[in-house]
Amino acid sequence: MTGTTSKHGLVSRKDHPLAASCHPRRHGSRGAVSIGRLALSLSIVTLALVCGVGQARAVLLDVPLYKQCNNAWRYDPLGTCGSSMCLIGCAVTSAAMVYAYYGGSLDPGELNTCLRNNGGYTGSCLSYISWNNACLPGGVSWSHRTDVYDAAAINAALASGHPVIARVTASFTDGHFVVITGNDGGQYQIRDPYGDYQTIADGTYTIEGLRFYNGTPPVVCECSDGDEQQEDCGDCGTTVRVCEGDCHWSPFTACEGPDPTGADATCIPEGGMGVCANGRRRCAAGWLTCQAQTATTEICDGLDNDCDGVVDNGTPETLGEGRPCDLECGEGLSQCVDGELICVSSGDDTCDGTNGNASGGCNCQSGGAPGSLPAVGLLLLLCLLDRIRRA
Repeated sequence: MTGTTSKHGLVSRKDHPLAASCHPRRHGSRGAVSIGRLALSLSIVTLALVCGVGQARAVLLDVPLYKQCNNAWRYDPLGTCGSSMCLIGCAVTSAAMVYAYYGGSLDPGELNTCLRNNGGYTGSCLSYISWNNACLPGGVSWSHRTDVYDAAAINAALASGHPVIARVTASFTDGHFVVITGNDGGQYQIRDPYGDYQTIADGTYTIEGLRFYNGTPPVVCECSDGDEQQEDCGDCGTTVRVCEGDCHWSPFTACEGPDPTGADATCIPEGGMGVCANGRRRCAAGWLTCQAQTATTEICDGLDNDCDGVVDNGTPETLGEGRPCDLECGEGLSQCVDGELICVSSGDDTCDGTNGNASGGCNCQSGGAPGSLPAVGLLLLLCLLDRIRRA
């Protein structure tokens, strides 16, 4: 085989026309699921997984699945030596899957007809597919082939959104074609046109050659405009993402949620004193926390505002002490007593010796010390008494 041609179908190790059937020599499932002219949404799903050192990022391309023995074309002739699509149609079926992935509209039966009518087969029995043929969909072009296993080339193609057609062999087949659609931790995912194998390892296949096409990977629509997804996070929060205009999900919002209310709203912070021993339960970044009341300047209110374990121990300025205030007998000074500011006597007023003033002072006397008269009045009284005695 020369140039860009290969035997169409499952071939022998020497690519001999019709040297082997295009399906494994085995018992079991023959892939008889009829999917007709498959119409699958084309998308690329890139998994957010980074494998171990030396392994490729996990990728899975959504390539349509066709079966060479589908009843719609299984008996269609392939080549001029009396063979059929079901017997040797693995290569053209694999090509139809890749073409459909890039937007092509021909199923394997239609592609076989197109190739037959447009010189798309070569070889003595016209059973080799010409990979670079006239039936390629618009925007798709032939790239190249290798006749060896090249993991780096496969991984690079998959990472760029391009499936790879692989020629494989196994103990039960001399040659077969499958489409490699993904790499998950070193396990190559496949679309097998004959068997039901999901990976190269499942089929115990050995990769012996590769076929590469260029094309524009289909646009992925992950969601519809206006869609919204909400997920729980933490123990009280939610996170939300919305479908943006390019039919991709936005990043999830930060995890947040409402603060508890009612009886669930209060809590006791560890080690808190004074007002700081009273906590409020909050939802912070999705997690319930007990948030202590913030310490403040000590004031006269009967509380430990600065959370040092002592009530009303601030400075006179912060407590409001020593400020002038009015008493019934004159001016007094403010003082913090039992959590309240009261006006107390400054010591200059006179009183009757009782403490009945509601403002904290005393009952006022008209003058002099408690229980006495002024000195001048006393002298006048003595003079008056002396005159009466002498009269």
